Amino acid sequence: MNLLKSKQKIIEEVQFSPQSTLNYKLQIQTGLDNIKADLSGNTIQVSLPQSTAVDWLNSDQVGLKATQEIGKNQFLKIVIEKDFACLTPRKEEDQSDLLPHPKKSS
Repeated sequence: MNLLKSKQKIIEEVQFSPQSTLNYKLQIQTGLDNIKADLSGNTIQVSLPQSTAVDWLNSDQVGLKATQEIGKNQFLKIVIEKDFACLTPRKEEDQSDLLPHPKKSS
């Protein structure tokens, strides 16, 4: 989340095969009124209004939910959650950029 605060966006990818990658981007966007999502090629982009992002990033609130109209009587549900480090560390995963888990004892 610190990366989102400092860079105003996070870009990640999931490799499905040597020829197939899904990219996803979460970005803070000024002048936006509502959370919105878009798919272009192999990239899913979710945009957060500046005020929503600031409030969320500076609170204990874990997730954001929104609904986006995509057609007549058709809606896309958008859910964004903060990514917490696992309670039990996993050697095979880099968790250095994750938030501390709220249930972890100090």
